Amino acid sequence: MSRFQSFHVGRIILGVAAFALFSALVYPSLAEETNSTADETTAARDLARMHSGAKIDYITPDGRLLAVPTAGQKDSSATALIMDDDTLSCPLQEGDTTFIISFPKTSQLDHFTFVNENAAVQGEMKIAVSNDRLPADSPKWTEVSGRTAFTSKRFFNLSMVGVEARYVKLSFHVEKGGHVAGLGLFGGASLEKYAKR
Repeated sequence: MSRFQSFHVGRIILGVAAFALFSALVYPSLAEETNSTADETTAARDLARMHSGAKIDYITPDGRLLAVPTAGQKDSSATALIMDDDTLSCPLQEGDTTFIISFPKTSQLDHFTFVNENAAVQGEMKIAVSNDRLPADSPKWTEVSGRTAFTSKRFFNLSMVGVEARYVKLSFHVEKGGHVAGLGLFGGASLEKYAKR
């Protein structure tokens, strides 16, 4: 019976040792995957959210400058609106419409998304950035994307990897009006913040 017990105890010790070795080999790679996923999640947060300190100004085709109200604010005259999920929803009239998104500090940008709610809309858009507050028509804005047509397409996901800015200007030139929603500007901490680590 003692021979059986020692054999059984030996198998338990061998099993625990194998489990420990397996855990030591696999756990670091799992931790790296978890950390990289967490970093990617952090880097992919929507910066254009009001609770993050972002401010969005809206310049209508007739030249009026308006601050975009949140869904909770009572403004019956508002045409552009921050929805409950903190995304922008706005009709696009024929002509030029500009959004200027201001962040509390310089941020590293990753990508810009929006949904064209009406596939019949025709026009194009451009994205420009600055670290200084500039008038919308200033030539000092740095263009980061060429003209992007938004005709017959519903979902847009434009890469902005490697771009840092405190102010982002979204310029829409609309030939046939419609509605955009789900506007999001994703990114993370600035390179300056990473350098201080």
